[in-house]
Amino acid sequence: MKLKKMTAVAMAATMVLGNSMIVLADEAVNGATGTGTAFEHLNKEIITVTLPLDSQVENVFNYYVDPERLVNEAEKLANGTDATANADGVYFSVDSDFASTSAAVSFEGNNSVAVDVTVAATVESADTDIALVADADALAAATAAKTPALLMTLNVGDESVAITENGGSTKATIAGVEDNFEVTVGDDGYEYTIISDPADWNSVDVTLSGKTNNVDVTEGMTAPTISLTWTVAKHVDSYFSSLSIGSAGVTLNLPEGTTITSVVLNKGVDNDVVLASGNTYTLSGTTFTVKSAIIEAYPGKTVTVTFSDGTSEVLTIA
Repeated sequence: MKLKKMTAVAMAATMVLGNSMIVLADEAVNGATGTGTAFEHLNKEIITVTLPLDSQVENVFNYYVDPERLVNEAEKLANGTDATANADGVYFSVDSDFASTSAAVSFEGNNSVAVDVTVAATVESADTDIALVADADALAAATAAKTPALLMTLNVGDESVAITENGGSTKATIAGVEDNFEVTVGDDGYEYTIISDPADWNSVDVTLSGKTNNVDVTEGMTAPTISLTWTVAKHVDSYFSSLSIGSAGVTLNLPEGTTITSVVLNKGVDNDVVLASGNTYTLSGTTFTVKSAIIEAYPGKTVTVTFSDGTSEVLTIA
């Protein structure tokens, strides 16, 4: 019996040793290498916007001006075309008739992030043109003076600006629809693509609206030619990386093609001052700086910076 017991103990010890690995001091230990793979950046900022075709804007913004309200009596344009009279005395061709607001030209977004559509108007005027005015008060003043005048308004989405002899510009934002996109794997790796059943996209409409005063015109009077151009860029909440002006200047983040058109020192009611470039402020590269004399004289005051796309930002003098 003692012999059997000793044999069992010996077998158990052998099994334990058989499941272990003994490393001697002069032996090398094998290892393993992990190779890392980094996925490349996937651009999820899609700013695709479908612009109107030339065929879709042809003749849309052509217009007739009728200060004497002759259409009201004749119920026709001078060329004999039937036209429904309107109170504003301006006629754009819309759906086989005429109206004082043009047909809408649409900009359709397929964008994941917010996109700005900026529309700029330029005017080709002649000495014989009916004068463009900036607002309803100016139109009323021209009426009192018995001078033909035209108030032409550029509408981009919910934003509007009067077009003067110097033109005009404004912009509107097409909100992105991020949920309409998904990450997929294509032949070249990850892709950011539109889902198979996207929700409705957003869009912005552009129109012109006109109004002329009701006065007699002189012989040979003409109407100004208005040209529109548009640009599309990713929406930027602020063109400035800071909202206060210090001696080191303020960094700008302007979209391509956008410039500063005016800088006004807000001193108080009826006391604002238009600052002159070079004398009171500078724009060097992307840095906007107000001269130290202004900073020292008007701490805490503000300046209003207006850009060529019609937007403005207010900065505090530090």
